[in-house]
Amino acid sequence: LGLSFLVASLLMAPLYWPLVQQVFSRGGGYLGEYGTVRFSADLLAFFLPSPYNPFYMRQRSLQDLGARALGVVNGWDNVVSVFLGIVPLLTAGLALTTRRRRLGFWLTLGMTSAVLALGPLLKIGGSLAEVVIEERRSFVVLPYALLKEVPLIGLNRTPGRFGGLVTLALAVLVSYGAGRLLVKLTTRSTRLTIVGLLATFIILEQLWIFPFPVVDASIPLFYTQLAAEPMNYVVLELPLTAPYLSARPMLYQTRHQHRMVGGYLPRVPQPAREKAEAVAALALPGDIVVNEKAGPLELAPLGIRYVVVQKELMNRAGPTTAETAAKYLGKHLGEPNYEDTKILAFRVPQKVPLEKDEQMLYQLRNGWYPVEYWNGEPTRWTEGMGVLQIRAAEQIPEAQLTLNALSFKQLRRFKVLANDRIVGNFIAQNEGFQHYVTDDFALRRGDNTIVIQAVEACRIPLEFGENDGRCLALAIQSIRLLAGE
Repeated sequence: LGLSFLVASLLMAPLYWPLVQQVFSRGGGYLGEYGTVRFSADLLAFFLPSPYNPFYMRQRSLQDLGARALGVVNGWDNVVSVFLGIVPLLTAGLALTTRRRRLGFWLTLGMTSAVLALGPLLKIGGSLAEVVIEERRSFVVLPYALLKEVPLIGLNRTPGRFGGLVTLALAVLVSYGAGRLLVKLTTRSTRLTIVGLLATFIILEQLWIFPFPVVDASIPLFYTQLAAEPMNYVVLELPLTAPYLSARPMLYQTRHQHRMVGGYLPRVPQPAREKAEAVAALALPGDIVVNEKAGPLELAPLGIRYVVVQKELMNRAGPTTAETAAKYLGKHLGEPNYEDTKILAFRVPQKVPLEKDEQMLYQLRNGWYPVEYWNGEPTRWTEGMGVLQIRAAEQIPEAQLTLNALSFKQLRRFKVLANDRIVGNFIAQNEGFQHYVTDDFALRRGDNTIVIQAVEACRIPLEFGENDGRCLALAIQSIRLLAGE
């Protein structure tokens, strides 16, 4: 094993060297994304098959429990399928009753990998396990939490993949268990029967799904029409922010062959993601930055010719529904060019001359949680610092920023900075939104950075549910930029 590891390391060194350089120079960059707890295995997932397996999961309560253990969201699991199987576990147990010392290495490998697959915090039935000691509540911390601080290993945000080593160790133990069972049988036909039964039950446990899920792979006629257009342009497919929903638009792209905004990569560099989301935000209503004039018309200079609303996917991704998006796009772009049961397509008209207050592109950068709607008003929480980037077509000597803010749980001071200069110091109340107006500041031509920064630390909202995972400081609504003449 040692020699194999050495040879493999030498062969993989040219591929991993750039990764090592990035880790030690920039901390891993976009490779170090969050999600370690989400992509950890649930303790029950080792013993519960897929919720779609009719062999075991006949009861609705078991199906729901299996779905929670797998982390199923909108029909997609979180890459943490670590079910070992009842038959393999019993067969492995048979081997351990007689050859425990000889199989100690494989048992240790399997148990250690199983603990690592559970991730930094223990999850049971889809919820983080908690302990209460002297009226103090805490999560159960596991050994993987220490590995998060180890270079390279800390970049692995999917501890559930250690389940592969668990399966490897289990396979060896099962072979020994099956061997012990077969050695007691005298006839060849009996041995073949036992092997066939074991294989059949393992397949039924692991792979049998009924009814087998299928999807409609037909492509709307609209994309065939696009394929006939020779012009070089971009198609914006909505929704954009749910990677697991991008398969269908990518299938459609195989027909129309034009460039598209978004798509799917396991890990997208943060600047690229932010730019794509900023483009998609121009085509959607309802975020905390208010700019009544600019919107879908801003898509034309970016080379976008069509905006396509995927009806079913839009309703699944939320929070904006397909109907709401259609009304907003229809208001700005006119009647749709195409509609069927799956999609709604709008053509972006040629750019019309813009006034000064329209010649800006607003982009929410890091520090913001997903948009929520409070009594219909778009609202975003920040854990302490929210960044807004404004791209101005020309210099604006006098501008002000207005916003509504609410502090979580306590009075909280916050300040607003424009291009690193403080333009407002405020105190946010914890009961009801208050309106705030900054001092005058200048916007330079090109990119400008606005920072809303809380002074006091954020707090974890335990009352919102144990799986909330956020740390909240300020809730922000209705950010407006007022530009002078």
